[in-house]
Amino acid sequence: MHYRKFIGLDGCFLKTPQGGQLLTAIGWNPNDQMLPIAYAVVESETKDTWTWFLKLLIDDFGSETIGRATFMSDQQKGLLSAFDEVIPGVDHRFCVRHFYNNFRKKFSGLHLKQLMWRKWQLSRIPCTHAISCINFKGLDMDSYVDDCYKREAYVKCYDSIINPLNGPDLWEHTNFDYIMPPPYRKPSHRPVKKRKGGPNKSEARS
Repeated sequence: MHYRKFIGLDGCFLKTPQGGQLLTAIGWNPNDQMLPIAYAVVESETKDTWTWFLKLLIDDFGSETIGRATFMSDQQKGLLSAFDEVIPGVDHRFCVRHFYNNFRKKFSGLHLKQLMWRKWQLSRIPCTHAISCINFKGLDMDSYVDDCYKREAYVKCYDSIINPLNGPDLWEHTNFDYIMPPPYRKPSHRPVKKRKGGPNKSEARS
């Protein structure tokens, strides 16, 4: 029995003269470890670039595997439309941490954070109560644990062999043109000036 595959999607700006954005896909295995799956540099974060990125994931893993995965992301531009076009009906969730950071911009303080996590903490009480009842009756705890958390499922997840990738000397030569960086675009905003602050900077302002 395999665990449900989890893929996190995110994008960030590249602070280089060429600009562009980095799209990433991150996996999460049963050992609670995160690993990179794929990344790509695009000119901007749009529906077309996310559609292209998702299609590459499908080509690598297959439509059936990707269709049964759970995706998590922030409110990336064009990602929802790309899901509807490439993987309609896929299980997609938003990251709670990003939700909190977005709400925090308008509602400051710890009250919102406490409200968001209070329900999750209360949901742990029934589980703790059930464990206490099982121990009190002297029952076998393992019989109440789902098979996906047992050693046999863990071994099956890592049963397949992952062969190492070939180095650049063994890469296949093609007739395609070399990949060039995107055209340079001058930022529309004014450049930020870095000011060196001395030990008496606060006194100089006063």
